[in-house]
Amino acid sequence: MGHIGHRLFFFAALAGLVVIAGCAPPPAISMRIVAVYDAVNLFDRKPGKLTVTEIRTAATTPNRVWAVVGDFRGIGSWHPWAAQPARYPQGDPRAEGATRVLPLVSGGSMRDRLLEWDGTRMTLRYAAEDGDLSVTKFEATMRVTNNLNGTSNISWSAIFDAAEGTSEEQAIAEVQEFFAAGLDALTALSL
Repeated sequence: MGHIGHRLFFFAALAGLVVIAGCAPPPAISMRIVAVYDAVNLFDRKPGKLTVTEIRTAATTPNRVWAVVGDFRGIGSWHPWAAQPARYPQGDPRAEGATRVLPLVSGGSMRDRLLEWDGTRMTLRYAAEDGDLSVTKFEATMRVTNNLNGTSNISWSAIFDAAEGTSEEQAIAEVQEFFAAGLDALTALSL
C-alpha cells in the first residue's frame, strides 16, 4: 500500500473509531477524509463520461486488417477525412508516447498520442491532444478480433466529454460520424 493508501486507511479507520465511540468526527477530520478521497478516487480513472463504439466486419483475416489498423501513422491512407498521411513529430510509431498529426480535408487537424500498442492482442489505444472534434478528455481504442471464419471485427471505441459550449448529443454524433466514416472506408479496402 502506498503513502496515499496508508493515509486513506488511517482516516477511514479514524472515522470508524469515532463512529464506534458514538460521537461525530470533528469537522476538520471529516473534511480531510473527503479531500483525500476526492484527490485519489481509484474508481474514477476514465478520462470522460460519454462513450461511443462502432464495429464493422471485414471480409479478411485479422492479420491483414491489423497490418493496416495497427499502423498508427497509417490512418491518413484510409480515413476519408484525412487530407494526407499523418505526420510524426516525435517517437517510434509503436511506442507509448508517440504522437501523430493528421491533417483533415476540412482544413483542420488532429493531434493524437499513442498510449498503448499491442500487436499480440491487436489493440492500440490513443488520446487526442488537440483536434477538430468538439470533445475533451478523449481516449480511443481500436481492436481487431478474429471471427474464426475468415472474417474479422474491427471495433473503434472512445470515452470523452463534450467540449464547453457543445451538447453531449452533438459531441457523441461527431465522434460516431468520424468513427463510422473511417471504419466504412477501412472495410471497403481490398486487404
